[in-house]
Amino acid sequence: MIGPQSPIWFPRRDTPNHMSRPDKDRYNTLELELDKLAAHATNAPPARAMVVTDLPQPYEPHIFLRGNPSRSGPPTERAFLRMFTGGEARPFTHGSGRWELAEAITTRTNPLTARVFVNRVWMHHFGEPLVTSTTDFGARSEPPENLPLLDWLASEFVRAGWSVKHLHRVILLSSAYLVLK
Repeated sequence: MIGPQSPIWFPRRDTPNHMSRPDKDRYNTLELELDKLAAHATNAPPARAMVVTDLPQPYEPHIFLRGNPSRSGPPTERAFLRMFTGGEARPFTHGSGRWELAEAITTRTNPLTARVFVNRVWMHHFGEPLVTSTTDFGARSEPPENLPLLDWLASEFVRAGWSVKHLHRVILLSSAYLVLK
């Protein structure tokens, strides 16, 4: 049984945020043990789909001072990164903003997501990526070996409705792949 009726259930987000380091370590260990118990229980419920739901009232996010979650700084709005919006703030207005964030990441005006995905699929088929630093497409990374090809594949991927099957078909039917075989 999972949920508030379960004997091992507890609301994780309601636990104290200001524990000492040893208390946090002990808490995390106990939490891990509970997860192991639930995963290996003989009377485990049937497999289920994992879903994300918003809280009835989203919390107001705060900046963590020096990245430390126990040192809350000033509040900040839930919004997409300004470096991708030309410096203008575009706050999320519906619920937690997860859906709006996903839409902002996959919009046609943000080529980075499609480029990263296409680069990894290319690497899967050819053994080498078009951009050698697969985790960093920034100014410090090496430029793509073939930027026009990367851009064309990314635009074709988006044009086809983000169809992974279509992307594989385009790559596998290309003369570049046929030469490789």
